[in-house]
Amino acid sequence: MRLVKVKIDTDSHLGPETATIRVQGEAVGHVTTGEYGSQMLSLGGVHHLTGGSKKEGRVTCDALMDLSNCKRRSSSRSMAAPPCGGAGRLSADR
Repeated sequence: MRLVKVKIDTDSHLGPETATIRVQGEAVGHVTTGEYGSQMLSLGGVHHLTGGSKKEGRVTCDALMDLSNCKRRSSSRSMAAPPCGGAGRLSADR
């Protein structure tokens, strides 16, 4: 199983540590301890890919693939963009 750590370079607060990251209402990861002065997101992993519902696993896999391939995602509460220049959107429970 794959886990992706995303470094976010922003002055905006992304959410408290351990805040759940959601895509289409499904948990796909969490805000984790900041590194190098930036906040970090931990996305995927065995819990989200195979440990939850089938929908959670599909949404997590699709979100990781879309993020890796710089495909656009939208959210009503957008909070993060992928390293390819703003193509994707995730939301965090605050």
